[in-house]
Amino acid sequence: MAGSVLAARPHPFWSILSILLMFVFSGVAVQILPVAVPAIVSDWKVAATALAAPVSAVLVGSAIGTVVGGVISDIIGRRPLIAGSIALLGVFMGLTAFATAPLHITLTMLVAGLAMGFFFSPGMALVAELSPLARRPLAISLTVASLPLGLTLCSLTAAAMLPVMGWKMLFLAGAALAVPCFLLFVLFVPESPGFLATKPDRAAEREGVEARLSLPVSEPPSPEHAHAPLGKRFAQLFTAAPVTTACLFVLFLTTNMFGNMALSWIPTAISKLGFSLAFSSGSLASWTTVTVLFTPVAGWLMGRYGLGIVCAVALAISGIAMVLMGTYASVALGQASVSGMMALSGLGCAGFVTAVYTLSAVSFPDRLRASGIGICDAIGRVGGVLGAYFGVQFMAAGGPHGFFYLLAGLMAASLVFLLVLESANKAARQTAAPA
Repeated sequence: MAGSVLAARPHPFWSILSILLMFVFSGVAVQILPVAVPAIVSDWKVAATALAAPVSAVLVGSAIGTVVGGVISDIIGRRPLIAGSIALLGVFMGLTAFATAPLHITLTMLVAGLAMGFFFSPGMALVAELSPLARRPLAISLTVASLPLGLTLCSLTAAAMLPVMGWKMLFLAGAALAVPCFLLFVLFVPESPGFLATKPDRAAEREGVEARLSLPVSEPPSPEHAHAPLGKRFAQLFTAAPVTTACLFVLFLTTNMFGNMALSWIPTAISKLGFSLAFSSGSLASWTTVTVLFTPVAGWLMGRYGLGIVCAVALAISGIAMVLMGTYASVALGQASVSGMMALSGLGCAGFVTAVYTLSAVSFPDRLRASGIGICDAIGRVGGVLGAYFGVQFMAAGGPHGFFYLLAGLMAASLVFLLVLESANKAARQTAAPA
């Protein structure tokens, strides 16, 4: 009975909106601890390095959860896993408010990261599977923008709440967002037609979803389809395109290291420069807001001027912004100037994140494309964990200005490997061109 009631709920607008809200919630979950770090450090009288493990724990959990969640969703379906993960994320975000030591936050954030990972891959798949073909590109681009939107909302909320209510109330408010996310998802999001196509006994449910959402008929996967082991796929990538593969791996490593190091520790760095708790906690709002707004523009620019040019310019912009922060950022300079430099880096970030993922989709041979993208993403997550954990260690050694110079160095290294990648791709195209 429950299945038939839920099958009648899908709606072309509300189904996608419910999934997008889920990704906004995940953005809040990613950013909530970094923006709260200055307040927690002040409350507990501990060094910022004491929170390196908690900050990186959410990324470790999400990396594990993404892999495990994909396997689980293929067995039980996307819908029950995502619904349960939203609830789990809300519960453990709320439990973080009752932590009294860094170890407690490490444990709650690790489970919260697992929950995010559990719904990330199935959620991305659902966006594509529940969108009509004509609107699928728009739905996917909105999904990409939903995560930084959550980062922005979290930064703005933290700036308003932390000085007045403290960090514990911030976590409770974040946990409360799980309630509308869960209810909307359960009410409006059906099971994946692709998953239902593997279950002959649920053919009627699949047909109902496809008819309701004006979707094409889903075909069951070929039973003889098999994937090569991960190690073999890894070797095939280097055999087919060694320079391209190596450069893409490094690009994913460095850009994800940059992004997670920045998002995790910039509020702390700005706090160490002497800015107020309210400004420090909300310092990333201009960065993430510009990222949200510019992501669709970056996609248009890539189509007009080419991936390599847009990515190179974007990396240079973010690098220059970090050099400016390392050289000039101070209380005397003022909040407006610092926010402007953060916005400039966000502008570059929107370009190079979109470009790097697109480069991975067009640089690998057709037969290895899916494997290449998947392995690149996994390497990027490793870079993210390293950036989140070691960022504060570098800050402790070199101070906040040295931290910003380190971020600029990551952008410079990324630019070098991008140029090598573009040269390799150009040579490959010339070789493949008919004489």
